[in-house]
Amino acid sequence: MDLNYRVYDNSFIININTGASALLVQDHDDCLLYRPDAQEDGSTFTICSNPYEEYVDKWGWYKFINVKSSKTGYIYRVLFNESAIL
Repeated sequence: MDLNYRVYDNSFIININTGASALLVQDHDDCLLYRPDAQEDGSTFTICSNPYEEYVDKWGWYKFINVKSSKTGYIYRVLFNESAIL
């Protein structure tokens, strides 16, 4: 069974294939703090890995999960929070 994941924070997101950062949170606020990249606007994200810990240079250890975009097929590393599993 595929589980969807609500990306809740844009911190430390990277495209696994390219290493580029990305904005995936699907909120659309008036202050433009949370808007997804145009190519990912309207995407849903499916979990495609188990949670894992990774060191982020100068920031420390964080728990991540990999998710796949429904629009582009790209796989991203995103912060993990169990409550964001749909």
